[in-house]
Amino acid sequence: MFKNSLFSVLLFCAYTVSFAQEKPAYTPEMQVFHSISSNEIYAFVEELCKPEYQGRQAGSPEYMACAHWVANRFAEWGLKPGGDQGSYFQHFPIHYTEMTGPGKLEIITLEGRKSYQVAKDYFPGTNSLNGRVKAPVLYVGFGLTAPELGYDDYKGIDVRGKIVLVEGGVPCSDRNHKDYRTWNEQYISTTGRITNAIEHGAIGVLLVGKTSNPNIKHQG
Repeated sequence: MFKNSLFSVLLFCAYTVSFAQEKPAYTPEMQVFHSISSNEIYAFVEELCKPEYQGRQAGSPEYMACAHWVANRFAEWGLKPGGDQGSYFQHFPIHYTEMTGPGKLEIITLEGRKSYQVAKDYFPGTNSLNGRVKAPVLYVGFGLTAPELGYDDYKGIDVRGKIVLVEGGVPCSDRNHKDYRTWNEQYISTTGRITNAIEHGAIGVLLVGKTSNPNIKHQG
């Protein structure tokens, strides 16, 4: 028994040594990768998160300052430019909304009038234009219409000229459900809910949620 065990151990050691010898050496790319320390990466993140960049909103002067900082690093590292006119930049148009004032939100119910504070209670949607809207508010659940799934939150509800109150999420949360993928790939977006509300005649949308999305399609 002892000899068999010793023989097995020797075979295992021989196999391990042989396997180690067959492992390829680090490629030049992997050598460079492992030469980068976590402190260096943290320093880059720390620089791009400085208060003076104000969050690096796309298209803002602060964003461009960050982009130039990154481009300068590329130049220092000797990377070949692949952008517009031999630069490190690729320019393209992007819509965004710039808030020039806090706005105002009030809801009047049978119990009275209630005012809400921007940032504390709500955020103006970045897809909104300037304007003033006063209309009844109707709750429409998820605000989704999916005829192929036999589902419509607007069925039997006339929202023309109204403000709709819309929740996030979808009606299917069971990953094993046959329609789970369809719901969570085709109907999860905020843009789709807003577009659907407009198509049903709504003049305003209140989105219920805990986050503010700056990447919503611009609506007129």
